Amino acid sequence: MEKSTIVIHGGRPKRVTGAPLNYPIGATSTFVAGGSAIYSRFGTDVTRGLEDVVSDLEGGETLSFASGLAGVKAVIDTYARVMGRGIDVAIVEGAYNGTRMQLNSAKGIGVRSITTIPADSPGAFCSGLRSLEGVDLVWLETPTNPLMAVLPIAEAVVIAKGKGALVVVDNTFATPIATNPIEFGADVVIHSATKYFGGHSDVLGGTASFSDPALVKEVDLYRRLNGSILGDFEAFLILRGIRTLSLRVRAACENASSLIGLLGEYLGSESVHHPSLLVGASGYEFLPRQMLLYGSMLSFDLGPNPFVAERFCERLRLAINSTSLGAVETQVERREKQEVGISPGLIRVSVGIEAQRDLLDDFRQALDLL
Repeated sequence: MEKSTIVIHGGRPKRVTGAPLNYPIGATSTFVAGGSAIYSRFGTDVTRGLEDVVSDLEGGETLSFASGLAGVKAVIDTYARVMGRGIDVAIVEGAYNGTRMQLNSAKGIGVRSITTIPADSPGAFCSGLRSLEGVDLVWLETPTNPLMAVLPIAEAVVIAKGKGALVVVDNTFATPIATNPIEFGADVVIHSATKYFGGHSDVLGGTASFSDPALVKEVDLYRRLNGSILGDFEAFLILRGIRTLSLRVRAACENASSLIGLLGEYLGSESVHHPSLLVGASGYEFLPRQMLLYGSMLSFDLGPNPFVAERFCERLRLAINSTSLGAVETQVERREKQEVGISPGLIRVSVGIEAQRDLLDDFRQALDLL
């Protein structure tokens, strides 16, 4: 089925007479002995419904977690345990700050070394990956945060597999509506379900989808032992959000395309960062195959003075100055406030699904006041 159909019909109860259309929230922590349900920490109908629909979207078996970072930690810690030693990790430049912080916190425990691979271009990235020796886990994020660099998953997989490394792709920005990393050979796909899956800035959650059933069992054991299961209420909200994922992503992408044009008029295209601006460039021949849509995340640079960027964010009337993304409302953030090494004037935008004219008018009036 098409993904726009999967998000609506996947992860529902069996269609029998009198059955509910949605899995009801189970306000219980335990169950009467003798059945398949034992304890809610082991999963419930609602969490399994969410996992089923994400599995259908990503093409691998899925586990849900209390947050995206809980899923990240489960994958890293479990793989180190499977390897029986500290692992050597290669992570792309521009990967989520929380993931990099988590890797750093695990150094000397489950992580032996961390190498950052440049994301300046697909060629630089692949060359950097080829030069590595002794890597156990390659962590990709494409598009990257916040400069929206796009990396060739299929080529990265070939290089990493040649080194015997596991390949993990954080697919939060692209969403499975645009990209399916497992189709290109990735072993694990991570999502912060807080973002596009939930879609309404009202819930925390995460998912990890696996191509290897054996690794799923190991990570599921970790999840049970560490108590990082997603709660029923959160799973219900995320599952409800997924029902409109395809519509929201497509509408947000259309808005992003128009906003990119406006920003280009004011600032010049060289100051704007979005995957669509890479189409046709040398080295990006893979891009139309990898991304069916080019996403609703973008960034642009207002120059070296942080006060100019702050003033712009404050003058927006519709777009909200906040640190999250992937929701129905457009959100902006001066990214240097969250991580070092970023241009002081760089603004990251998560484009929402407001009326396009209203959104463009909002950005136009804020740009006019600079």
